[in-house]
Amino acid sequence: MKPGCGWPGPLHWLRTATSALFTDWCCHTKRGKDGIDAAGVVSGFTGIVVHDAFAPYARYPAATHGPRNAHLLRELTAVAGHHHAHAAAARSAVPAGWVLMR
Repeated sequence: MKPGCGWPGPLHWLRTATSALFTDWCCHTKRGKDGIDAAGVVSGFTGIVVHDAFAPYARYPAATHGPRNAHLLRELTAVAGHHHAHAAAARSAVPAGWVLMR
């Protein structure tokens, strides 16, 4: 999903669905479930859906869900940055008798 189509007029949300053979584009004024359903792809899909972690996608349990690599990398970078920034506090929170592995 990529935001930002709306020329001329109000902002619309652009959704794309891509396979090895086809690409479907759908512009819709709604970002959530209404917009996803209007695209007509995810609601009946039973394959793998790769997307950001936008909550409305969880309403489609027939599909197998996976994160987009860009979003996964961003989350992992945030975790690594948080761990690095708070390493001393994390070490002091280790229960007595536990050994930290490096």
